[in-house]
Amino acid sequence: MGIIKTFFLAIIFGLAVYIGNSKANQYINRLKELISIKSVLNILENKIKFTQSPLQEIFKQIAENCSEKNIKKIFQLLEKEQDKNLHRNWENTINKIESNLNYEDKKILIDMGKILGTTDVEGQVSNIKIANSFIDKQIENAEKEKEKNVKLFRTLGIVSGLGIIIILI
Repeated sequence: MGIIKTFFLAIIFGLAVYIGNSKANQYINRLKELISIKSVLNILENKIKFTQSPLQEIFKQIAENCSEKNIKKIFQLLEKEQDKNLHRNWENTINKIESNLNYEDKKILIDMGKILGTTDVEGQVSNIKIANSFIDKQIENAEKEKEKNVKLFRTLGIVSGLGIIIILI
């Protein structure tokens, strides 16, 4: 009887630690995704400014070179869209993709997408620069949240697991 009880207590503890680490990893992954978005926006800006390639082609190149899987998926889906309404596709894709981005992060990207492909090169480039500056602020906030919350949630997972074990013993 004692072995079974110990086994279940170990599972409960492991589950609590796993949940705490999962929550902590959301903060880490959000920061990684924002840094990836910043890199992607720089590529997008340069491609629009210097190559003036069609957006579908730029999206394809970004998807091929992006290392962050959730951000890569955004551009893979956008590249496949042949519909003429880029803004609608952009917004739907940003909202549809499972990511660690919060509402404000997505709002910045959606607002930037309203101008893509609808204005001249200078208008698009300046819009991307504005979005990039907002992303910089989001990266700063994400770093602060990460520093504050990663340790908190990991510790909380361990402590809550131990607390549940103590209650059940």
